[in-house]
Amino acid sequence: MVVNGAVENALATVGAVLWCVQILPQIWKSWRAKSTTGLSPWLMFTWMISLWVLGIYNITQKLSIPLHIQPELCGFAPPPLDAFAASSYLIVVGMELLILLLATILNPIAYYRRRDEKVTEVIEEIETIDKIVSSKDYVANAEANINRPTDLDDAFAEWF
Repeated sequence: MVVNGAVENALATVGAVLWCVQILPQIWKSWRAKSTTGLSPWLMFTWMISLWVLGIYNITQKLSIPLHIQPELCGFAPPPLDAFAASSYLIVVGMELLILLLATILNPIAYYRRRDEKVTEVIEEIETIDKIVSSKDYVANAEANINRPTDLDDAFAEWF
């Protein structure tokens, strides 16, 4: 395929302009009707034309695959709404939002609980080490006092 930069730039410019001005018919319709119900047919027509132009541009520029597919898929009329699929999707989205909410609430609580448990473990280890050291001191003092004569021993020896 011959690369033609001027055609590619023209397609990109036309597609971008159509994409940007596609909302103007909807604004005009909503302002005149003083209601936001429904979509303007001109909005849909402008969107369809911009999708074709931008789709061609994306393919000629060899952009990513989703950019190739998205304009072509969205440029056609959608099938009728499947209520079961929509409700299933909404349930999934709701559960994802619930997971994110619980993660933002429960992760800090778990962090502080684990931190407090570590502090408690360190304090218990220090107390255990202190008990061991104090018991060794007690045993060392007791062993030193076993062989040392006391005042009572001296008094008993003098009495005999």
